[in-house]
Amino acid sequence: MEEKKGSTIVYLVSMIVNFMIYRSIKAGIQLPTIRPDEEELDENRLEGLRTDLRSESSGLGLGWQEVMNHLVSPLGGNETLMGQVLRRNYDLLESLISSSSFREMTEGQIENPDTWGDSLPDYKVRQEDYFAAIKEIFALDLAVVRSDAEWEREPPDLEGTLASIKGKYKLDGDELEKLRRRATEFLRAAFANYLEMDFQIVRRAIDGRAEGPRAWPLQ
Repeated sequence: MEEKKGSTIVYLVSMIVNFMIYRSIKAGIQLPTIRPDEEELDENRLEGLRTDLRSESSGLGLGWQEVMNHLVSPLGGNETLMGQVLRRNYDLLESLISSSSFREMTEGQIENPDTWGDSLPDYKVRQEDYFAAIKEIFALDLAVVRSDAEWEREPPDLEGTLASIKGKYKLDGDELEKLRRRATEFLRAAFANYLEMDFQIVRRAIDGRAEGPRAWPLQ
């Protein structure tokens, strides 16, 4: 197939694969929804891509189902491609920990009974201790999930590190569990936000298809 003739079908396949990888990661980690309005439009976007791929395949004398079976499905489940997306987001999450944005994300949310259904004792007095503990638990949780996705990484000592955090900040068992729950939810929210930022580029590219093929950025 000539490169010029195949460029559109390659683009359409790549966009559908982006959808598959995004949805697989989001469902696999059970991430919260950040942009519900956009997700409502996603099915129409995906259906439009499939319709265009079917038409383009027919015009090139290719079977629609063959393209799906031999290109789209294998790429959508490709562990290397998925690993690249995960690593990019894990790197962003690691850089978040040492930034001022981490405090902006968590402060004001650590002690919020309406959100958590419980309270932390002496929060006003121990605010800095609780924040520092959550920061370390967040980093620990990230190291755990990253080691699960990247086999070459040595998994951290979860129980030993938690015990160290508990002693360092003089937490009782109940305090530690409350902080763990908060850190886990902060991690899920931050991961979902970065993944959405990544995928929003794909959405905007798809929406730009209305301007014609010359507006489609070939990946």
